[in-house]
Amino acid sequence: MTVEAIIHAVQQGGGSGGLGELKLELHASTASHVGSGEMSGREAVATFRIRQGTTERAGVDTAGFSDAVSALEKEAEDTRVELFHFKAPGKVFTVFAVGERVLGCIRVSRQDG
Repeated sequence: MTVEAIIHAVQQGGGSGGLGELKLELHASTASHVGSGEMSGREAVATFRIRQGTTERAGVDTAGFSDAVSALEKEAEDTRVELFHFKAPGKVFTVFAVGERVLGCIRVSRQDG
């Protein structure tokens, strides 16, 4: 998917976890795209399970982690998962897409220090 397609999909849909928050930030023009990447379904699940555990243990405020990781777990291990990263004041978002489907979004509130 292109960045424009992801932004359009989030603005048209969204609502659960980090997607709803990102939709509001995009509507207010306070979120900006800062990078993209891709990994296999297996890598994505492993990576984001670890990140979920470390952020929860650190007490970092997040939204959408469980839903996004659950959606990733349902994909085949060799599926190409695209990642789109956005930032807004005090927040970072990662959106997961497979083909033309948005799987989920994680929002992490940045901590100072």
